Amino acid sequence: MVISFLISYLLAPKPQSAKAPTLEEFTVPTAEEGVRIPVVFGKVWLEAPSVLDYGNLRNEPPIKAESGK
Repeated sequence: MVISFLISYLLAPKPQSAKAPTLEEFTVPTAEEGVRIPVVFGKVWLEAPSVLDYGNLRNEPPIKAESGK
């Protein structure tokens, strides 16, 4: 059983390192002039929603607060 475990461990595929996605890889819906705005009642899935604002999408390191002592 130990030999079988060792062989399966050695023959297992190695996982590739994943890189973090960049802002260009995200697809965020946008608002365009002349597009009809749907009126929604309840919970539905919209295939092409119009979004005017979606948070603060930036990629910056956090700022460390300095103590004022």
